[in-house]
Amino acid sequence: MTKPKAYTILGFKPNDPPAIQELLQGLKPMQDFVGGYIQMIPFTLSADQKSKLQATFNEEAGMAHKSHNYPKNRKFPYEPGYLRGNFFVTKVDRNGDPESLTDADITIATKYFEGTEL
Repeated sequence: MTKPKAYTILGFKPNDPPAIQELLQGLKPMQDFVGGYIQMIPFTLSADQKSKLQATFNEEAGMAHKSHNYPKNRKFPYEPGYLRGNFFVTKVDRNGDPESLTDADITIATKYFEGTEL
């Protein structure tokens, strides 16, 4: 039996510092982390636009009429301007699938979200 593959993420929970974690591949581990159905937003933080990252969060936390059930977590440059509940950041391959963050990606994402706690 093959061991399920995992990838490195940067996890964010309200009121906690970001945490480097391993997450098993597949929909269920992603849903377990965010606490429900997932929504993903790709973004780029590097000046050369080569490091394509993705924030994965609870779909309901992104809906205005349901978001009050989730605590605000971090500021984010997309409407409504912040992310609620648990979310995590991964790198994205050319097919849009999540893959492990590199040390450089972790440094960039950690600095980006530093001081954005809500």
